[in-house]
Amino acid sequence: MSHEDWIDEASRELNQKRDKQKTLAKLAPTFWQNIARAIEATFQHYRALDEQPVEFSGVADHTIWVAVYEPGPKRERGPERERERVTITFHQQQNRVEVRSPSESQSFPIDLDDNGAVCLRHEGRVISIPEFTKKALRKAFFPDL
Repeated sequence: MSHEDWIDEASRELNQKRDKQKTLAKLAPTFWQNIARAIEATFQHYRALDEQPVEFSGVADHTIWVAVYEPGPKRERGPERERERVTITFHQQQNRVEVRSPSESQSFPIDLDDNGAVCLRHEGRVISIPEFTKKALRKAFFPDL
């Protein structure tokens, strides 16, 4: 390999990396909105099952939380009755979504798949938004499973 070859190759790699960063910067906020809508839909479905009292923060900037309470009157809900709280945060600069609860913390990079579409990754593989909502909320909603 001549000096021109490795320089050209390195330049192509750098340009690809820049293009990927630009694409993610442009598309990741819309992808986050899709995730937020999916979390809200999952919350609404769970609440309709009437398994446990739950609350949803709504989307505030880049953070959502879902709280699951011990059964009891709604007016008695508060931190002392909270069984689990899951906080989901979109870190736009790092292109990742973080899921935190008292028992664990997980990070899901936002990336491009092989076709150039925005996706989430977990443990190195692409996961769907429904799969993400399951990973984010299953333990809070169904701790005995």
